[in-house]
This record gives sequence, C-alpha cells and structure tokens, in this order.
Amino acid sequence: LGVVRVSARAVAPAVRAAAPGVVALGRAQVQTTPGAMADVFQAVNLQPGATRATEGSDVYTRGGDPAETPVYLDGGRMLAAARFEGLDGGLFGVFDPAVLRGARFLTGGFGARWGNALSGVLDLETEGRTRERRARLGASTVQGAATLRAPLGRAPASAWGTARAANAGALLRMHGRQGEFTAAPWSLELLGGAVAEPRPGAELRADVLVARDASTRRVDAGGLLAPFRASGDTRLLVLAGRTILPRAPVLVRGNLAASERATGFAFGVLARDRRERSGVARVDADWTPDARVTVRAGVEGAALARREVGRVPTTPCLDPGAPATLLAGRTRAADHLGAYAEGAVALRPALTLEGGARVDRLPGEAEATLDPRVALAWRHGAWTARAAGGLYHQGRWRALDAVPDAGVPSHVPTRAAHLVAGVERDGALRWRAEAYRKRYG
Repeated sequence: LGVVRVSARAVAPAVRAAAPGVVALGRAQVQTTPGAMADVFQAVNLQPGATRATEGSDVYTRGGDPAETPVYLDGGRMLAAARFEGLDGGLFGVFDPAVLRGARFLTGGFGARWGNALSGVLDLETEGRTRERRARLGASTVQGAATLRAPLGRAPASAWGTARAANAGALLRMHGRQGEFTAAPWSLELLGGAVAEPRPGAELRADVLVARDASTRRVDAGGLLAPFRASGDTRLLVLAGRTILPRAPVLVRGNLAASERATGFAFGVLARDRRERSGVARVDADWTPDARVTVRAGVEGAALARREVGRVPTTPCLDPGAPATLLAGRTRAADHLGAYAEGAVALRPALTLEGGARVDRLPGEAEATLDPRVALAWRHGAWTARAAGGLYHQGRWRALDAVPDAGVPSHVPTRAAHLVAGVERDGALRWRAEAYRKRYG
C-alpha cells in the first residue's frame, strides 16, 4: 500500500461575494432555457436584470444600451460577439455553448475590477483541461456542428475545437417565409483553444475565434422597402495565464486579447463598411492572508482603432439619392489606461464587507475618472441580503449608428451611479428579489 499526501493553500476569496445582481449560468442551463435556442446571449436576455428590448442577442442591462455591457471571454474583452447584425443589432451570438463552461451576468453594483462598463458585464468562460478524448456531432434544419476535445499526449495539456455552419434556407421554406429574404442567412464559426498546466497551481490558456455571416432581407425602414444586405466578420485571440506564487498566498492572472470586427451594410443610400480593432492587456493579483480577508488589485491598458468607408444618410430618409455624407476612410484611434484595488473582509461569519476604487483614463476621454464602490452582504441560513453602490464611468468611444434616429439622445452617457439592494434564498427553488436605482450623468 502507498501513502498519498495532499496539501493546498487557499488563495481564492474565502469570504462570500457581497455584490448583488450576479446571475450564473452553466452550459446545461444555456442549452435548456426555453426560448433561448441554445444561445448564451438569448439565455442571458431572459434572466433578471436584462431588459428584453428586441428579439436579438444584444444585452440591455437595466435600461442601458448594449454598449454599456461589455463581453469577456476567458478574461479577454471583445469588440462584438453577434451574428446577423442589422439596424436593430445582432440576432444571435457567436459562441457554441458546447465549449462554454459557464457565464456570469453582472447587472449592477459590481466591484472595482470591472471598468469601462456603465450598466453590466457578461463574463464567459470556456472549458478547462480535459483528460479524455471526446467528440460531438449535431445537426438540425438550421445548422450543423462538430466538437472535438483531446489531451495532448502525456503532457498536462489538452486542446479543443468546435465548428458550426448555419443556413436558414430550409427553415424559411418550412415556414413559407423565403420571400422575406433574397438570400438565406448563413454563418460559419470556428472556435478553438488549448489549456496547459505546466506545474501545480499554474495554468495557461489560448482561445481563437473566427466567425463570418451574411444575410439579405427585405426591410421596410426610412420610407424605403428594399433588400438590406449585411455581412459580418469577427476574430478574437485570447492568451491567458494564472499561477499561485510558491511562497505566498497570492494568485496572479495575466491576459492578452486582440479583437477585430468588420461589418458591412447596404440599403438604399446607405453603403457603409466598418472595421474595428482592439488590443487589451491586463494583470490582476489576489492576496488572501487568512480565511477572512482578500485583497485584489490590477492594471489594464487597451488600444482601439476604427476605420469606416462608404456613405451614410444625413436624414432618416434612405431612398437612393437621399442626402448622404461620404465617409473619408480615415482611421481613428483611442486608448484606455486603468487601475483598481479592492478588498473583502468577513466582519463576522455571516457578514461580509467589500470596498474598493478604480482610476481610469477612458477611451475618447482626456481626463481621469475615480470610481469608488462598496458592497455589504449578510447571510442567515439559506437567506442572503445584499446591498451595493458606487460610481461607474465609460468612455464615449462608441460605434455610431448607421441611420439617424431622432429618438436617440444626442450625447453618449459616460457616468452612472448605482444603488442595488436585494435578498435571495438558496435551495431547490432559488428565490430572489432586488430593487435598484441607476442614475445617469
């Protein structure tokens, strides 16, 4: 008989999260949520805190537009994550739920770790290391998909990949709606990754995403009934790593993400091609000196660029020959620098206090912002009561709409004050109620 000795050092926060408004979704929940069509964004749109403003995949968090809820994949921030984008936003997301471990949807009052986010955050995580080979095939009247996971030899590493191809032609014919489209919507998505554990307590990840889509639909907008042609091209590379320092209870995480999104619209006088790029670098560290205290700090930087060519209307009229302006095709650029520090302490076994602040020079802004944030949680048996508040800023570097809309405010909101309070009960049937106030500046 042999003797196995196991030792570990706790570096994750031992205190309970105090911020309210966090919705956690596993892969099974995404695939089985009624009406979500196995799409993570559609599933999030059916959760508390999301406002179902359209039938598409864009997430409107408690009244904020989709640009106020950024999307992260394994810690890497994306420019966009939609398929079949039109005048009203995207219809579906680009992530196959078969390779997603889960999603966290933060709907308000979240901590200082998250910056350049005015309303919420959608944090997605892919699968970790696998130790056995697995394959999956699936097909429907709309799409086919294949997924493969496999270890990489005897090394503590594995790789995975998934491919999805969709064409809505058969579905449209089944419902007698093929006349609405002059060309059936189609998309192709390739997503792959690798995970390695070079030593105990350390992990390296790499994710690659390539997705393309196109559709041509008859649209009635701006007094014009004509085919609306749209195309999209999304690319993402994420490199991430984390390690536990050998002589201290500190967890260090690093992340590099490069994202690109190209879209093309053609409808009457509108003919616009836009290409956006971003590069983001981030380093975080968690220090847990004992089971009651956690301290976290981090820095991040980003570079963004955008180029647009074509023409866009200057009035709500979209008829050919309507007033329009030519896009010069000049590349515009912006950057982001930010840092934060926050801590959590268990004042009592049932009472947790979190507090922190972050400083940013946001994209499109010339001056720095300071955002203090605080949260408190009290737990009694299966019941937990939480309250949180703070300031939130977001840069005005946004993609402008292609068509003028008199109902849209003329300025982009850059500041919001959150105040959230809620109570929830764990169990077979989870119950939660929240009240919130979000005031824009």
